Amino acid sequence: MELTQNSRKAARLLQADVIHSVASGDFERAVQANDEMFQLADRLSGGPFYITQLTRMAILGMAIHAPKMILAHGDLNAEQFQRLDQRLQAIDKNFRLAPSVLGERAGAMTILEHWKENRPDVMSPSTDSPQYDWWARFPPKRMQAQADMLRLVSEEAAVIDATGRAGQAAFDRAASVIHSDSPQIAALVGATDAVRAAGLKLRQQATNARLAMRVDRFRAQHGRLPASLSEILDDEFPEVSRDLYGGSPVVYKARASGFVIYSLGHDGIDGDAARTVDLQEWGTAIEIVYPVSP
Repeated sequence: MELTQNSRKAARLLQADVIHSVASGDFERAVQANDEMFQLADRLSGGPFYITQLTRMAILGMAIHAPKMILAHGDLNAEQFQRLDQRLQAIDKNFRLAPSVLGERAGAMTILEHWKENRPDVMSPSTDSPQYDWWARFPPKRMQAQADMLRLVSEEAAVIDATGRAGQAAFDRAASVIHSDSPQIAALVGATDAVRAAGLKLRQQATNARLAMRVDRFRAQHGRLPASLSEILDDEFPEVSRDLYGGSPVVYKARASGFVIYSLGHDGIDGDAARTVDLQEWGTAIEIVYPVSP
């Protein structure tokens, strides 16, 4: 737990380092500090519980958005571009939440195994015990609950990282079974749906940030913003990927002061054009605003 807390503090210091380095014109140090943020998050990759992964996602979120300031005020050289691009690419390729779901399952199994010690009040005759307090009184009930947990949470872990509408539907089915058939188990394993949403957003942000780096590189090379994302594709990013939510093409819009890239989210509707608030669009947006010369 101490590593998790200290990592969050260190990430904030590195974020401040990026800001200070950009302001002082030291772009190499800004890129290095940004890279160190990714390295810091990697130290938490093996954490088996949601709290560690949520902290890891928070640090990665800071690391993904840090290049926005770097790109807005300077240009990356080839080595710096490759360094950050590989970090961002690794997120979508390697970031998965299934191991932490299984870690939460193991923790919940331990709680059930020692339910009497964890809930001593349930053995008091004067206590109005909820239904699941029978786990402490009757071992067969507890054993059945453990068997249900192994099956139900394993099914949830198998689909937590699935993408697209089909992936969302599969996860919703697995989660609904847990909540309807065994709400007590749902309470023990935590808010898996919120953790999944955070993981998908992070992976989409990383993809959008990679595209933003290529748009900025095109601008530096050609003196203008590309008309579409098809102009910025390369060997490492050969086609414009569809978003992780509903499979819609990622949206790119050039603006007077810069550009923005975002996902349409589960509904597939462009809330920016409709002037409506869409948290998935807002959450995945990577916007670069270039300073206006006086």
